[in-house]
Amino acid sequence: MNEASKPGGAQGSGIQQYTGQPISRRKALAGLASLGGTGLVYGTGTRTASAASATNIVLLVGDGMGPNQIKSGRGLKAARAGRSGSTEPLQLDRHTYSGESTTTNESGGITDSAAAGTAISTGFKTRNGVIGGIIDSSGRFVPKETVLERAKKAGYKTGLVSTSTITDATPAAFGAHVADRSKQAEIARQYIEATGVDVLLGGGRRYFSSTLRDKAKSAGYTYVDTASKLSNLSGSGRTLGLFASSSLNSAVTRFNSSTTQPNMDLMIRKAMQRLGSGKSFLVVENEHIDTNAHSNDPAFTHDVLELDESGTRIALDSRGSETLLLQPRITKPVGCHSPAVRTSVSSTT
Repeated sequence: MNEASKPGGAQGSGIQQYTGQPISRRKALAGLASLGGTGLVYGTGTRTASAASATNIVLLVGDGMGPNQIKSGRGLKAARAGRSGSTEPLQLDRHTYSGESTTTNESGGITDSAAAGTAISTGFKTRNGVIGGIIDSSGRFVPKETVLERAKKAGYKTGLVSTSTITDATPAAFGAHVADRSKQAEIARQYIEATGVDVLLGGGRRYFSSTLRDKAKSAGYTYVDTASKLSNLSGSGRTLGLFASSSLNSAVTRFNSSTTQPNMDLMIRKAMQRLGSGKSFLVVENEHIDTNAHSNDPAFTHDVLELDESGTRIALDSRGSETLLLQPRITKPVGCHSPAVRTSVSSTT
């Protein structure tokens, strides 16, 4: 699809919404997984967005953020503006293109974040619980290169941000390879000693031993453990930020209590700063949408808005013309997992 044939008008006419036919998982991931390949495919059309033009790539994951969660977020945003009973467009509604793909596990059944995340990061379907690889016919774990690893090879600085433990399934699927997602200490070790992710911000301090943190410092990482320390960082550079023993607090919990934990806005802005002005690839996850939805807690709507305002808005507004924003929303009906991943894609031009 050329610029003039985009729904809504010719080149330069602004943001248009694409609502074409659902696209295959491999097509949707083709450009992301190639980083320097031929292009990205959205809907039924192709738009070139190679590594040469996309200096900054931001992948925002709303874990558990399906259509109903998004609709609830629109309603809460309207209520906050004094328009209860109506809806208000979210930042994600600014996306240029949207499409759908499926990232079921290899059996096509109920899918966990490890299998879904690995499908997004590698293009390979796998078993539940498996991170960054597949289990072959002999039962052997076979690692598969992730898009983050490919980005590093292409000269990108890389970062992971999560409101969960930074070693949880979704971020781990981009920066580690283990047959069991529960091996979070091993995932932490791989981040520092093998993959060398440049910026790591989230929870999960208990999985980074003092020895591993010392190794990180020796490898050039600046270690911070509070919001104020993160805020005070200047310039760019490798950063390890661990702000809780386990997961970070949800948006509602953080709002209603005193905490030293950073919010998403601070973590995303600092991650972008610390990655520097060159080429960068950043994955950001809000886990609490899923956590709260599993327990039928409507507090998830506040996390939808936090991701939308802190992640989508910042990524769309702050990086200029060379930013490619990809926003997979791992779709799970309240209380359970669903095999579908709805992917909205925006490229600022």
